[in-house]
Amino acid sequence: MKEAIAEYITQSTPSTDISATNISVGNGSDELIRTLLIATCLGGEGSILIATPTFSMYSILAQTLGIPIVSVGRNEIDFVIDIVAAQDVMNQTNNTVRAVFVVHPNSPTANALTTKELAWLGSWPEDILVVIDEAYFEFSQMTVVEELNQHPNWVILRTFSKAFPLASLRVGYAIAHPEVIINLEKIRLPYNLPGFSQAAAKLVLTHRQDVLSFLPEILGERTKLFDAFAQIPT
Repeated sequence: MKEAIAEYITQSTPSTDISATNISVGNGSDELIRTLLIATCLGGEGSILIATPTFSMYSILAQTLGIPIVSVGRNEIDFVIDIVAAQDVMNQTNNTVRAVFVVHPNSPTANALTTKELAWLGSWPEDILVVIDEAYFEFSQMTVVEELNQHPNWVILRTFSKAFPLASLRVGYAIAHPEVIINLEKIRLPYNLPGFSQAAAKLVLTHRQDVLSFLPEILGERTKLFDAFAQIPT
């Protein structure tokens, strides 16, 4: 399954060189998020940084593990991260942030990471994990996979629960430097992904052109919705 995922990533982003050693799979992305939290922050070792509003499971899972959450805001107009506030957190002498979680494009605001935000994420020390959630990659076709070689502390999360219709089967995966993957595999539960879910994921990847054939229609309807909203008086 890891080999099939790696082949799909390489096919969809030809400038990358991803292999099975760059992949970890989980019972949905939620399990991978929890594993990343355990690997970086458990036992009072650190906190996580998020920019709200964003995907709620980062903070929910952190709270269940007793991990502190540092939250910064976003611009009210374009929803970009308040980098100044986040930088202040980084510069604090008692800074305990060990992982940063962002979504590309963000949920629920739909804005992609800007060049400035990506440069800021690239400036974080390598002992701090930068988790970039690309759950909506198939819709946005935006990815930072090609930058993994320059940033060994980056982890990209993806899922089969959005464009691929396997939400109830719970299949997610992480893309990262092999050393990061090795450590995630040490923490991963040994039987976390049922064989049926693995078989289904491999099947939809094999037939991805048919499975994802509805995407142009979805994107067309999204454009219609944006146009309709634009006609509503402010």
